[in-house]
Amino acid sequence: MVYYWRRSYCVTGYFQYHFRHQSTCDPLTSPPTICCLPSYPLCFNGGTCIVNVTDTARRFKCICSPGYYGNQCRVYNPRTCLDYWIDHTKPMSGEYTIIDSTGGSYEVFCDFDSEEGIAWTLFESFDIAHETNLSKKSFAEDFPLNECHANWQLFRLPKHVMSQISSLSMFWRATCSYAMYGVDFRDYIRVRLSIMNPLTFTGYFYSRNPCLKVDYFDIRGKNCNGCTQTFFQTRKHALHVKPRDSRLKQNCTFDSSGVEYGCNGMTGYYAHIWGLYSQCCSDPETRCGENANSTTEFWFGAEKNI
Repeated sequence: MVYYWRRSYCVTGYFQYHFRHQSTCDPLTSPPTICCLPSYPLCFNGGTCIVNVTDTARRFKCICSPGYYGNQCRVYNPRTCLDYWIDHTKPMSGEYTIIDSTGGSYEVFCDFDSEEGIAWTLFESFDIAHETNLSKKSFAEDFPLNECHANWQLFRLPKHVMSQISSLSMFWRATCSYAMYGVDFRDYIRVRLSIMNPLTFTGYFYSRNPCLKVDYFDIRGKNCNGCTQTFFQTRKHALHVKPRDSRLKQNCTFDSSGVEYGCNGMTGYYAHIWGLYSQCCSDPETRCGENANSTTEFWFGAEKNI
């Protein structure tokens, strides 16, 4: 597959179609029998119920009216993944649609399961094989990639959509190979947006970056709560972490000794974490760097008020 940069306006809710159907029942005889009956609506806000005979896990589907989304058309113009969590029943993690301020729609991956009470919205993902597409692009730059269809290999939302999500969130995090491992907090970092927002942060070692507090940090199973770390990002360098520099040159409190990977044939160079692998190397013992298909993901997280 060929990936390329483009500016595009994704499909809006106004291009959805609203169909009217007579009452129908699932023709399959095995229980449960599902009927689309006007007297027992399964789709809300003018949505139309259609029996789904191909999906045994969900025996009906809804065609929603313009502006409404979700399995039962209960969500109006969702701006983040949290908007789909409308009651005490937690949604299933998966692909969802979010809407920007102009009505444009974008497919994103939503994680509702990995951390109690937090809905996570994916805003960037890439694998080692495609990392060079983003290695020189900070989050301050508008550089959408495959933004209409979330995928793990190369995906990034437009800047204005990322800004919208971050304004409604409390945290950001980075994960490794989520599609394979999920989140068990190995090779993982979570930071409060009040401490550092990746969309606005700028800094490199030579500008004397400060050590910033993180909620949780793990590299290859070595971790800490509430320790400090330095982040690196410039106009020509994607956001990344250099644990050895942070420890020895900045005196940050995360002790990365024992999990610092020296780049082969490059004396004095050590692997970066969560990006900019192409300018140094990736650590094959982290889940982000095991092989060319290993992925790095960035998310914004919003808390559910229960």
